[in-house]
Amino acid sequence: MFWYSDDLRIAYLLKEEFNDKVLKCKNSKEAKIELKRWIQLAKESKIDEFKRCVQVFNRWFEEITNANVSLH
Repeated sequence: MFWYSDDLRIAYLLKEEFNDKVLKCKNSKEAKIELKRWIQLAKESKIDEFKRCVQVFNRWFEEITNANVSLH
C-alpha cells in the first residue's frame, strides 16, 4: 500500500517516529527536543492533515512536554 502513496508512507513514518521518540522521553528536556524535531519533520512533510496537529502542538508545547514526564 505504501508504494502507491508517498503521503501515506510519510504519515506512517511520522506516526512511528512520534511513538518511538516523543512518547518514550524520560524527562521534559528530552521531550522538548524530540517534539521540536518531530514538529519540524511534520512541517516538512507538507501533508495537509498534519498542519492542524503542528499548530496544536506548538500552541500547547510546554503543557505537552511537561505532561509527558508525568506519564512515566
